[in-house]
Amino acid sequence: MKMTINQSILRLLLIVVLSFVSQPSIAQLLSNQLENHPSPYLAMHGKDPVHWQKWDDSTLEKARRQNRLIFISSGYFSCHWCHVMHRESYSNAAIANFLNDNVIPVKIDRELHPALDAYLIDFVRQTEGTAGWPLNVFLTPDGYPLYGLTYAAPNDFQALLKRISGMWLEQGDKAARLAREATEFQVESLKSSTVRQPVNKAALNQGLLEQALDNANEFEGGFGSQTRFPMAPQLLALLDRVEASNSQQLADFLLLTLDQMKNRGLRDHVNGGFFRYTVDPAWTEPHFEKMLYTQALLAGIYLKAALIFNKPEYNQVARDTIDFVLRHMRSDQDDGFISSYSAIDDADREGGGYLWKQSELADLLHDREMEITSSYWTLTATPHFEMGDLPMISQSIEKIADQYGLKTHQVESILVSAKAKLRSRNKISQMPVDHKVLTSWNALFLSTLSQAARLLDDSVYKNAATKLKNSLLKHAWDGKVLKRSLNLDQSAGSAGLEDYVYMARALNDYAVLTGSEAGWEEDWSMSNLLAAKAWLKFYHSSGWRKGSDNLLPGMTGKVALPDSALPAADAMLIELSLLSDNKALRKKAENSAGFMFAAVSQSPLQYATHSRWINQL
Repeated sequence: MKMTINQSILRLLLIVVLSFVSQPSIAQLLSNQLENHPSPYLAMHGKDPVHWQKWDDSTLEKARRQNRLIFISSGYFSCHWCHVMHRESYSNAAIANFLNDNVIPVKIDRELHPALDAYLIDFVRQTEGTAGWPLNVFLTPDGYPLYGLTYAAPNDFQALLKRISGMWLEQGDKAARLAREATEFQVESLKSSTVRQPVNKAALNQGLLEQALDNANEFEGGFGSQTRFPMAPQLLALLDRVEASNSQQLADFLLLTLDQMKNRGLRDHVNGGFFRYTVDPAWTEPHFEKMLYTQALLAGIYLKAALIFNKPEYNQVARDTIDFVLRHMRSDQDDGFISSYSAIDDADREGGGYLWKQSELADLLHDREMEITSSYWTLTATPHFEMGDLPMISQSIEKIADQYGLKTHQVESILVSAKAKLRSRNKISQMPVDHKVLTSWNALFLSTLSQAARLLDDSVYKNAATKLKNSLLKHAWDGKVLKRSLNLDQSAGSAGLEDYVYMARALNDYAVLTGSEAGWEEDWSMSNLLAAKAWLKFYHSSGWRKGSDNLLPGMTGKVALPDSALPAADAMLIELSLLSDNKALRKKAENSAGFMFAAVSQSPLQYATHSRWINQL
């Protein structure tokens, strides 16, 4: 019902939109506010001819005062298509002039405004059926979403701008009313879904298993039949279930998925670490973004899978991933870690730092190394990408050894030597970085470091975890509130639910690592304090809010938050609270469980992280 009404309103708006042409522009008195912004993504747009505004109360007030549509464009530094639209449209003088004359243009870094971005993503997904970045949404002057889109070619984008502007000038009152009614309907729908329901663990676990297997690709691993995202929250929850369910079908699917992820193009086989996703179902063609949270979550998954399936090689995948972060993602400014590597290199070529031409390989490797690596990584004279081949494992070391009459340890030694020579070229330095040190993502990595140090008995990881924990407490916590970023000023925005919860979880994991060592009680107490603050700041009668700077009228609470690329923070908070020795936290978690179960049970795979706390009850 909710989807139908939203789509009906959108169709009506589009009929109106297509009926009008651009009207005379309004004098524009704004200027671009993003030059020299500490966010690399926003600073990149600081030279645009578009008069980008920052997101705050004053921007909303300008829109109301001038009765102008607000145009919010959300993206992030490592996003390939964000760079394309920046180059094609936002650097285009004609498009910029039209935006400046007809709307209040706002550019946000989605990593600094995750709550706003999530709200707008929901709107576009519900009205268009799919969403992503760059994310572009028109809102009424009062902040009600009107129409949204992702990437558009410049001619199409310019034509759409003219139609939207003409519609607003001719029938703005009608459009504003329809947008307001759609948002109000959404809010009321969320309220009506707040129904307490008995928690049925068995039904939820069975539903999660059935949905996972229904969506599983039995040939390539992963979910669905097109792009391949790791879907880390779902994998973590299913690793829990494979132990409890004894489902061989689930075990086979998880092993296939984990092997495809570690062997194919999702993984960087030279430097270590994982890309964010691949565009094809065979895991061979990544978009080359490398995110800190991807490394943190996938390293943790392989550590867990190594235990469950008794596969030591998964521990090595985790080590390679953690070592990549320690080697290549450490911030210059403190002991934290940067957000990401861009998908395009410093010459504007996608994946340039990860692709290898035969001539480059021949310059670096001797004949036997060239022979072995070409067979192991499927490196050919006709590379798959324009700039060269992406190394991917095509067959096992044992098969390579048999093929060339070598011992496995000899093949391993040759591959280690070849990797070292390729790393010495330091091609990854061609990939620009987003130097933001985000509290939430660093907290995820602290959890993984702590788990790795404990499970692998690794003192290097323990020392790294200690340094990161101290840096987080020193730079992200001011004694009263958390900051969104360790190395940005107030322009980073306020810390949200994810910051508080991931930090609380990280301190809990670190306390488990240190056990009875000096200071562990303080870390445990701090974890409880942050959890209590998260309940107070982000859980209300209307449900969960992802942030505290909710300037738009539709940004009300949700009964339960679904997983995204990141695990649902409300689910993690409830799990932490149920495991806590703090009675008040446990009581809050128990009281909310019945309300949340109704939403979670409708789509267990979408809310996979919630299955973990439900099984704690």
